[in-house]
Amino acid sequence: MRVSRQQRMSWVVLIIAVTGFGTRSKAQTYGSREGQIARLTASIKVNLENAKSFDNLFQKKGSLPLSDRVIVGEIGVLDVSSKGNFLVTDVRGQQVLLFDKTGGLIKKLSAENIHPGLQWRPIKAGFSENDFILVNLSAEPTFLFDSSGNCIKKIRLNRFQPMDFYVDRFMNIYGYNFEYDQFYLSKVDSGLKQQHKFGSIPEKFKNYISHWEDGGGGIVVDQYGSIYQINVSGPEIFKYSSQGKLLATFNHRPSYYVQIDSDLPDFNNPMEFFKKSREILQNVTQTFSICLLTPEILLVQYYVAANKLFAFDLCTLNGEYLLNHDFFYKDKILAAKNGRIYMTYQPDARADGYIPNPIIHIYDLSAK
Repeated sequence: MRVSRQQRMSWVVLIIAVTGFGTRSKAQTYGSREGQIARLTASIKVNLENAKSFDNLFQKKGSLPLSDRVIVGEIGVLDVSSKGNFLVTDVRGQQVLLFDKTGGLIKKLSAENIHPGLQWRPIKAGFSENDFILVNLSAEPTFLFDSSGNCIKKIRLNRFQPMDFYVDRFMNIYGYNFEYDQFYLSKVDSGLKQQHKFGSIPEKFKNYISHWEDGGGGIVVDQYGSIYQINVSGPEIFKYSSQGKLLATFNHRPSYYVQIDSDLPDFNNPMEFFKKSREILQNVTQTFSICLLTPEILLVQYYVAANKLFAFDLCTLNGEYLLNHDFFYKDKILAAKNGRIYMTYQPDARADGYIPNPIIHIYDLSAK
C-alpha cells in the first residue's frame, strides 16, 4: 500500500507527541585546505572547549516578532539570506513567507503565475548561497524564486522530491533522496543535469529514515565544495568531495546518544505501525539536522527522546569535535549561519483570544 508523504508524516507527528518527540575522532588531514581550516578555527577552539553551558557559548542578540500582516501557524523550516532576510516555511498554514531583517513581510510566495491551480503544500523552502529561493512541495514539481520572492520557473529534480537539499552559489542543487526504497545523494547542475549520484544511507533503517524526511538527517556544502551528510539513524557525518567521492567519516557518539536498533514496520497497517513505532522510538536519539554554524564549523543537532530535549555538537570540517560538555535545550535550533543560531518562541494567547505570531530569537556565538 503506497501512502502519501503527508499521511506518513501525520503518523510520525502523532508518535512524537506520545513518545516526546563514544570516542571523539581526531582531525584528519587532506592538505593545505585542511590546514587553513585548522588555522581559522584555532582562535575560537579554546573558548569552545571550555564552555560549560549554553550561555557560555551563545549570547542573545535580540528577538524579532514577525509582522501580523499575515498569520503564521507554525515555523517548520527557517532560513536566513546573506542580507538577513528570513524565509519561513509554515507547515500548519501551508505557506512560504519572506520577511525582511526587521520582521516585516516582503511577500507570500506563490507559483500561480507559473502553475495555476497548483495544490500548494510546501515541505521546505531554502535560500541558495546567492539568495535565490527553492521551494520543495509535498508533490512535484519544485519551484525556483528570485530573492524578492517572485516565481521564476518550475523544475524537476528527481522522480520524487528530495528529503533535504542545499543550493550553492553556482546554483548546483545537492539532494538527499529517497526514491522507490532507494536512498542516494545527488548533485544537479544549474541546467538541471545530474552530475553525480552517490552516498551512504543505511538500508537497515530505510523505513525510519523515509518517515523522518521532514525532521532528521540532511546535507550541507562548505565553501570549498565538500559535501557533508548525516542520517537520522546515527551520529556519523559523511564527508564527500564535490564529485561525490567519500573522503572521511566523522564518528563521535555523544554520551546521551541512544542508537535505534531495529527499523520501523512497514506502513501497511497504520495501527500496528503506530504501536510498534512508539515502542521502538521511546528512548531513541534522532540526528535531527546539520548546519554550517560558521564557514569552518558544522553544527549537528539531536533530539534526545529520553529527556525530551534537544542537544548539539560542533565539529570542524576536518572532523575534530570541539565541545567537552553536553548542551541541552528545549526549543530546537531552526537555522545556523555566520556564527548565529535562530530559535523560535510561540507567545501565549492574549486575553481577547488573539494568538500572536511566533518570535524569532537570535543568538551570537560568543567565541567567534
